[in-house]
Amino acid sequence: MEHLRDKVSFITGGASGIGLGIARACLDAGMKVVIADLRRDALESAAASLTANGGVVLPLALDVTDRRQWIVCADRVQREYGGADLVCSNAGVNFIGPTQDATYEDWER
Repeated sequence: MEHLRDKVSFITGGASGIGLGIARACLDAGMKVVIADLRRDALESAAASLTANGGVVLPLALDVTDRRQWIVCADRVQREYGGADLVCSNAGVNFIGPTQDATYEDWER
């Protein structure tokens, strides 16, 4: 993992669950971490936890269904770090029930 030191990771759904675990692993590898999530309160909590040991973390609010928000986040990462070296598209929500009962709105979310 030495080749990841000082590289930049961008993790959607990074404020909790698997995304937060990915962020921790990236920090452990010496990476700078951008966590993007829809929930601002979870972003603040995750960023505080991740930076407690001196990690470099940039929390960004992002609704992954909104292309304009992607552009804003990409521009910010470009300005702050010169871009991202690793992108983890982890964001998502669960649909509970049989797949055939899912609506178009469920799939789009």
